[in-house]
Amino acid sequence: MKTYRALAALLAYPEAALIEALPEIRPQAPAEVLRLVKELEEQDLLVSQEHYVSLFDRSRALSLHLFEHVHGESRDRGQAMVDLQAAYLARGMQVVAHELPDYLPAFLEFLSLLPPGEAQGFLKETASILRALGDRLADRGSGYAGVFAALLRLAGEPGLTRAPRERLELESLQHDQQLRQSDTFYRQQIQQQQTQQTTVPGNGLRDAETMRFEQDRQQELSRFRWEAERATPADRSTDLPPPVKPGVVAAPIPRSVRKPLPPPADADP
Repeated sequence: MKTYRALAALLAYPEAALIEALPEIRPQAPAEVLRLVKELEEQDLLVSQEHYVSLFDRSRALSLHLFEHVHGESRDRGQAMVDLQAAYLARGMQVVAHELPDYLPAFLEFLSLLPPGEAQGFLKETASILRALGDRLADRGSGYAGVFAALLRLAGEPGLTRAPRERLELESLQHDQQLRQSDTFYRQQIQQQQTQQTTVPGNGLRDAETMRFEQDRQQELSRFRWEAERATPADRSTDLPPPVKPGVVAAPIPRSVRKPLPPPADADP
């Protein structure tokens, strides 16, 4: 079935070839994954890749290797993969050398070669794993949850137990990118201040340090507010720091930046 191949492609690591193929994948894609297709079409490829890696490569709870969720690292997993590999070979399918047989996109490619009834039988056997993965992705607000919702429907099984939330993971990545851009801006300001020093050595660097101190303060407040806005009502904290007006340093200036006070008027010269 072309639907299985479309879902397998969407679960693969996003590369330029996948983005170019999205117009061909869209007609075969179930309604549950149209959000994901739209996100892949509209957002920058590097953002899509970073989002994918943060989900599936850095979290064992979201691993796309099916038997890892059943057997872990036990010997039973090895025998299960041998049996699955034999089923692949019996249908004329060979998994590429660098991939394991229980990799979900490879499993879906295998299902696309089977008659619909037989494919559904294989898919039913993985329903509990698919539901667990889909629920975890839904909790993270990821569009990839739609792939698992579609697979459960194709298996004739109950769908996800949790409704997708806002895409907090993508917002986190975008927030981190803003912080990195802010840090780059600060370094550029340091270099500019150092090249503009003309009278008293060190004044440009002091001004840059003051700017950096205020910038760190603003970023921390922004992070607190951002985390509070995305928190659930039960977790929302009301003890947020007071707002700071732009250009105003609300915390004490570090000792290294303080300027000495002028001597009293009646002091001896």
